[in-house]
Amino acid sequence: MASIASISVASAALEAHLRAAFDAPDWRTGVPVVCRTVEAFVRANDPAGQLLVWLLHAGPDPGARYDPMPFPGESSGRRPELALGLQYLVAAQADDALRAQDILSRVLLRLHRRPRVSVASDGASAPLAFAPEPTSLTDLVSIWHAVGFAPTPSLVCRTGVSLRD
Repeated sequence: MASIASISVASAALEAHLRAAFDAPDWRTGVPVVCRTVEAFVRANDPAGQLLVWLLHAGPDPGARYDPMPFPGESSGRRPELALGLQYLVAAQADDALRAQDILSRVLLRLHRRPRVSVASDGASAPLAFAPEPTSLTDLVSIWHAVGFAPTPSLVCRTGVSLRD
């Protein structure tokens, strides 16, 4: 679990990591636009295709071990870091449905071949791992319904971070 200063560090790392998948010489056409909001994603409608990377959920990581808090009157010298699980919706859109599927395939290959990325935060470097998370079709449709747009080829990926002061 990478120790970082803010959630935006993890978001930017995921965007850069996925953007690099489309810089490879074997990708046949341009780089999709990476959007941070669902509205910009739907409005842009780039015919070459585009990719949405959207922070879906941030919450305490139940699997993380926390340092015990000091009792009142005791001083440990430092507070424990906050362990978080971050979930991102990654979606592809293109004029051609097969093109959108190709874009999402490229994302899945990138996450499979290179799940770890080095993240620099406040002068320190730490590895951050992103992995697709099993998500039911019902859950994906519910996400798209909640934001008010038609479903597009998408997946949810997860990473764990710890926030420090």
